Amino acid sequence: MTIRDHRGKVTAAINLSGPDAVMDPEGTTEKFVALLHRATSRMSHAVPTVFAQSMMGTVQTA
Repeated sequence: MTIRDHRGKVTAAINLSGPDAVMDPEGTTEKFVALLHRATSRMSHAVPTVFAQSMMGTVQTA
């Protein structure tokens, strides 16, 4: 799934893989797709904020 900047341009992507024992149970794919969609959406919305903070020198790192 893609992560986009404030212009809608793809700036990154995220993928998920794992062993069949984890990825194959019924409903697992749908659950992970929903989680990835939520995560990429949150990251896409954060991109302009992080960019603006980096320009002002106020980015906080963990």
